[in-house]
Amino acid sequence: MRTVPRSQWRRLRKVLTLAEIFGSWGCHYCGRELDFWTVTIEHIVPRSYGGPDQLRNSALACEPCNQAMGAALIKCTCPLCAAARRHVADQYGVGRAAGWASPA
Repeated sequence: MRTVPRSQWRRLRKVLTLAEIFGSWGCHYCGRELDFWTVTIEHIVPRSYGGPDQLRNSALACEPCNQAMGAALIKCTCPLCAAARRHVADQYGVGRAAGWASPA
């Protein structure tokens, strides 16, 4: 068993919280099982579109899915992603004009 270095504790807390929110350690897109060393944190609303670097705008993803998404807007329609898009649109005024953050 590998020990998480102290420099990674903040990331570990974020990953554990996201795993609890989404209910698994699987990639949000392909379902592949992940661990701390293979998981990446994906922004639901990309930072290039004004999405914040907050838990509410994050999902767990494997490296291939995260790279494939790039700066694309995620088309996932699950309740958590839809809620994140609404939250970002309401709090930051991002996305409504583009039509991807429809009202609740």
